[in-house]
Amino acid sequence: MRIRSCLTVFFYGVLSLALLSCSDEPEQAPRVKLTETVLVENVQRLGINLGDDFWYSGAVLTKERIPHGGFEGVLYRQITWGPRGGADWYADWFQTGEWGGILEGATATFLTGPAQGIPRRIMRIDRELVPGAEKNGPLPVYRFDRPLASPRLNDALLLESRQLDLGYVGQHGGSWWVFGENGGQVQSVSDPRPGSKGQQSVLLDARKKGCCAGILAPLLDSRWAEATGDWRVSFWAKGSGELVVYLGNFAHRGRHGASFQTVKLWPTWKKYTLEFSLKEFSWRLMGLGMSMHDGVLVLDEVSCKRLGDENPTAFRDDVLRTLRRFQPGVLRYLQLGGSSLENILRPREYRLAYSSSRSDAPSGQLWPVHPKSTGVARFHSYGLHEFLTLCESVGTSPWYCLPGTFTIQEMQGLIEYLAGPETTRMGALRAARGHPEPWTSAFEHIYLEVGNEAWNDMHPYRHAGFNLRAEYWESLFSAAAQSPYSNSKIHCVAGSQAVNAHLSLRLAQDIPHASHLAIAPYILHDLSQHIASQGAEAMYMTALAVPRFALAEGELGHVLDALQERRGPALAVYEVNHHPTGGDAPEQACNDLVTGVGAGVNLVDWMLSLMERGVLVQNMFQLAQFEYPGSNQRRLRLWGCALNMKEGAERYRPTFLAAEMVNWVLQGKLLACEVSGSPMLRLADFVQPKPEGKENRELRRFSFPALRAYATKDGKNRGLVLVNLHPRESLRPELNLEGNPRFVRWAVLAAPKLEDSNEPEHRPEVHIEEEELSGLDVRSGITLPPHSLTVLSWEEDR
Repeated sequence: MRIRSCLTVFFYGVLSLALLSCSDEPEQAPRVKLTETVLVENVQRLGINLGDDFWYSGAVLTKERIPHGGFEGVLYRQITWGPRGGADWYADWFQTGEWGGILEGATATFLTGPAQGIPRRIMRIDRELVPGAEKNGPLPVYRFDRPLASPRLNDALLLESRQLDLGYVGQHGGSWWVFGENGGQVQSVSDPRPGSKGQQSVLLDARKKGCCAGILAPLLDSRWAEATGDWRVSFWAKGSGELVVYLGNFAHRGRHGASFQTVKLWPTWKKYTLEFSLKEFSWRLMGLGMSMHDGVLVLDEVSCKRLGDENPTAFRDDVLRTLRRFQPGVLRYLQLGGSSLENILRPREYRLAYSSSRSDAPSGQLWPVHPKSTGVARFHSYGLHEFLTLCESVGTSPWYCLPGTFTIQEMQGLIEYLAGPETTRMGALRAARGHPEPWTSAFEHIYLEVGNEAWNDMHPYRHAGFNLRAEYWESLFSAAAQSPYSNSKIHCVAGSQAVNAHLSLRLAQDIPHASHLAIAPYILHDLSQHIASQGAEAMYMTALAVPRFALAEGELGHVLDALQERRGPALAVYEVNHHPTGGDAPEQACNDLVTGVGAGVNLVDWMLSLMERGVLVQNMFQLAQFEYPGSNQRRLRLWGCALNMKEGAERYRPTFLAAEMVNWVLQGKLLACEVSGSPMLRLADFVQPKPEGKENRELRRFSFPALRAYATKDGKNRGLVLVNLHPRESLRPELNLEGNPRFVRWAVLAAPKLEDSNEPEHRPEVHIEEEELSGLDVRSGITLPPHSLTVLSWEEDR
């Protein structure tokens, strides 16, 4: 932040006069009057998704850079469903593919229907034409070891296979990259160190003369995290010969790293701790390598951390500093199915890899019945304990996406862990991890969602959750409510779709124990080349009009009205941002839209518009990510808003800065504002229709005010958010402020062009600029630049 300069004020003043003088609109005197009418009793600050530690795209979150240093095996869990079944069989809509060998012998438990909750074993899998589903061809048919009640159409079946007798090292794209040269071999072995709670370790066998065996772990991208400095690498090992441990370019091995040390191995288990000091690092990608030449090594519990982080959590100081600046009301951690309550509570070095998707081929190292060597499993970069500790340190409410394959027993155990006393089994586990007091004593709210986008039929969401029959979620949420440790601070969240009113209303009716129904009202899923060719203003106006039309006249407004009429669960936002991943607009045009100052202004105004309608809990998507693959091989600058958190190199996209400003004043009550004299915006006035194409005439006729105002009150503290959505014109509204303010803190987020951004290719162009004004000066009117956000805060002096 910096003090708003006289030059900046002069620039926007001249721009305002010039634009207003040439405007076709008749001159008006916009006015904003604050009222005491309460729209929302207790507002919450805007929240944000934390995401996983995807080091390659800007999310270097945790201190520990080795997520799977214990090489433990894989927990495979999946929910599937089918067309028909009998007492001892069930047909699956989905082909098993290469997973057939894993599913045979798996534990199978119906989560819905008359056979619910009783585990059985799959004895074999046949392929048959199923009556009523012949058009789907031969389907997998599971044969169970004993008969029970017959399942119904689309009853949820939980399949579970624990592959713990073989560890998971991971191949290219996993936690470790494995290499062997001239006969060197790397494989998992069941040989843990004495006293270990794990079962697996990894063998590097290079006893053959002239061969080499090694593993290489990606650590970070030096654009997003500091590579230089002091590092500590620790591990348990036994063997013969010399082990080379090195830090350096991810593509280098052995003595070609930036820094390396040679370790003389002992034949019995021993813990090794190595210190590295990197004065410089000239590459982009940094890795940790461990290689053997002319020797053999058994390795376990590998850890690699950069020293210097002083906070007590598992996360880097950069991350805490950024989150404390943002002040999120909620922090959401999304994850898919495949894991378990036990696994998300385990310490890192004993945590299992997990999987739920049939779209990933099984790995030869992981699944011995298959020859494939490119299998993929996922890892928890941080567990539930680490996440809750972070939320407590930041001062925010946690929103935790449980694995989408949770059971009733696990839900009961989770409530005990969150709210039970230290004398309970799960409370004792919590205390052993360092938090004797129940987590409910640390937070005002704890939100629990089952999976992430369980409605999504795309890879990797399919089989990682289930919502076809709402009784599954209702059974989980009911178990939470009936727990002896049930707590009013714990809220169960059912995930739905913003564009699917039928689904939302069905879930609201069928899951009475859900306190919230969560949607993702993204802005502009598709952007066409036709609109993009008309320039930044046309794209911006389209991004303004589409979501506001949906709220006023579309599916989203219908869902809100229906839920409020039924007094059903409160609507919440699990994710929101711009979303032009579809369409044929050029990559650069999309990136200009989503990274510019116009996007920041539009996003926070959209969230505040939803808040006015009673949607209090909202999460932007997401904290850190540089880019995302869109259609037509485009690399789009989505979804992260903290572009760089590295100390001394901080860069925040306008979406971050705008939400940060709004969070300064989102407290207490949200009050109504009377806004008059605002210019009206209409898409047809800014965007030319496509001559040969169909057009949405209702959308083109739809209009909305350019000037938006949101007021808050918390005791003597008052706040006012002013948004000028107009792409061209400055506005100078008269302000009628309550409480006789003596001084007003004035902050503005603006830039000359809609596409001005803080991307790394150039110097930052968008800043929060602020100063302190007298209350009289403010009441006489202030200039709101085009496409800008202004936040005022003061203390009543009556």
